[in-house]
Amino acid sequence: MRVLAAVISTIAVVPACDALVATDYAGEPLVRLQGAAVDTRSGDGVAAGGAMAALVWQGTEGAIAFTRLPLRVDFPVLWLDVLAPPPPPALFAVGAGEPAIAEAYFHLVRPDTRAVPHAGDVLATDYTHALVYVSADLAPASTTAAYLGAPLSAGFHLVVRSTVDALTAPQQQLVERCVAQAPPGAAARARAGCAAQRLYRLDPTTRDLATVLTFLFESPTT
Repeated sequence: MRVLAAVISTIAVVPACDALVATDYAGEPLVRLQGAAVDTRSGDGVAAGGAMAALVWQGTEGAIAFTRLPLRVDFPVLWLDVLAPPPPPALFAVGAGEPAIAEAYFHLVRPDTRAVPHAGDVLATDYTHALVYVSADLAPASTTAAYLGAPLSAGFHLVVRSTVDALTAPQQQLVERCVAQAPPGAAARARAGCAAQRLYRLDPTTRDLATVLTFLFESPTT
């Protein structure tokens, strides 16, 4: 949970003029996903239209984009529509010369959440799944396939996110890339932060896009 909370914290301090973007518009969904609320403390507000769904896209150095998603509620069942491919800033390559991917995490946020959300905007989070987008079919022996746990085909996929105690080889590569962007003299400090964001692994789900997302509601703040 701490890593995803850090993603939201990163967004909260990004200036509105940065690369962070919000993309949302009406249209036919590319993907329709089902979710379920596993804690109903805030259920009445969501059922009454007091929330919208959102994706936080994670790049090689943390949160890079925020996308609002249409949300349909038949509480505790939730339906989320992905209307567009990832915004271009969210795409990154894990291995040199390999297809670009994008990686995003699911949240329910307050309906008045702006393009640069703050931690207090988040009502619920799915801590166990990620949405990934693969720009082209992956080769079985590729670094990207190792990062995602399988040579996924082009398009959207739901994967499982699990915390680990040690960096995987692909994650270590991304940590080194993150550290390389640090200002002169700040590499050691940056390494700790870059590594903390990467202590997880991704693996395919058995049902892929038919997997039911599980949203845990945050404790209300006063």
